[in-house]
Amino acid sequence: MENLKQALSGELEGSVFENVIGFWDKYFDSKQIKVERDGLTKKFAELLAEPKFQFPAIPTEDAVWRWMHVIENDLIKAYRNATDSVTNDAANTAEERYGLAFSGTQFHTLAVGKSIGNQSKQQVDYFIKSRKLPIEDLYHWRDILVVGELTVSSSKVSRQMFLQLSVYMGEVFMAQPLRRFVHRFILFEKDLQLWLRDLSGPYSCSCIDIGESPEKPVHVLVTYMLMNDEELGLDTKVKYEGENMIVHLQVPGSKETRKFILDPVPISQQKAYLCRGTSCYKDRNLSCVVKFSWRICDGLSEIELLEMADNIPGMAKILGSVDLVKISQLRESLLFTKTMVKDTRPTEKIMTTPYDLSGEITKIPKESVNNDLSRKQKREALEAEKEMAGSIKKARSIQESRQNHYVDIEVSTIINTDTTTKNKLPS
Repeated sequence: MENLKQALSGELEGSVFENVIGFWDKYFDSKQIKVERDGLTKKFAELLAEPKFQFPAIPTEDAVWRWMHVIENDLIKAYRNATDSVTNDAANTAEERYGLAFSGTQFHTLAVGKSIGNQSKQQVDYFIKSRKLPIEDLYHWRDILVVGELTVSSSKVSRQMFLQLSVYMGEVFMAQPLRRFVHRFILFEKDLQLWLRDLSGPYSCSCIDIGESPEKPVHVLVTYMLMNDEELGLDTKVKYEGENMIVHLQVPGSKETRKFILDPVPISQQKAYLCRGTSCYKDRNLSCVVKFSWRICDGLSEIELLEMADNIPGMAKILGSVDLVKISQLRESLLFTKTMVKDTRPTEKIMTTPYDLSGEITKIPKESVNNDLSRKQKREALEAEKEMAGSIKKARSIQESRQNHYVDIEVSTIINTDTTTKNKLPS
């Protein structure tokens, strides 16, 4: 764990933002679920006099979990199953009357060895998964919707807890390569930090004092469990049918779309914490590969590069493509400032050179929030054409040597697919 934290502290430098303006309004004050959420928080205020609904005076991990369990079972589920006294219709539940559709349910782990699919030996304290899934003693990272960490430690040690939760985020994205973002939180005694992590980095709202706002954690838990797939960061453009993953891509030069039936287990996947999230899936019927990747913000896209190299022997042929979403769209309505950048480096390694904290508000760039990452991507874009030339040269070399490969173009990588069935790589 410590080695992973150390590696992440360097990789995340300059990519982490705290107290982001607009965070609470965007993710926890949605008008779409306002009636349901406000109804539950109002009901909680009415029940607050009962000891079991009061947040623990000594917030140990076990005590907090018991309180969360009460909130779900004695508040949320009770509210959902209440009958309508006005209509006297016993079958008319709160879910039917108010449109409540709780998608998530809470889980708590006390011992290591309860998770499946780990890249490392990690054990998360708290998580939410779909209510549709069976309740089991073991859990899989691919099923996790929201991740939480419960601790009696002071928020002064937030760096260590933040890095630990970041390790868990890596597990979630490895098990769910197409995940757009993941919600997470850390509870320090009575201080609640809400975070969201996408492939450009993590960011949070200001810390919530539960002592001053006892209804806020209930508001948060209800919101998490009411969120739909899109609000939870799941890719709604990709569907699952049995053991197959289904995606529709637009045919080049046409308005028609083509259906691809994929094996849901990727044959290739990027493992870096901050990356373009490139993952490749084998099509079950067309003997080809579908690649998902976040595109760079400037320069030519991979589709444009492949179109330019269309007549080059050995290069991949585009069978279909689609632009899904941009980081700037995911972070729309949020504002970030330089003073919000969180230092993730170890204390003993912090440079003494003053950091420029002008406090100037920086609006979201056209395609990316992270300025450092954006500059890096721009440099990569300028090198894209050089890499394409290298790809073409390599493709010709492969063709001349009569090796049975197809070559794809990526800004930082050349992918060679060795096959005897003439696989092609749609992007």
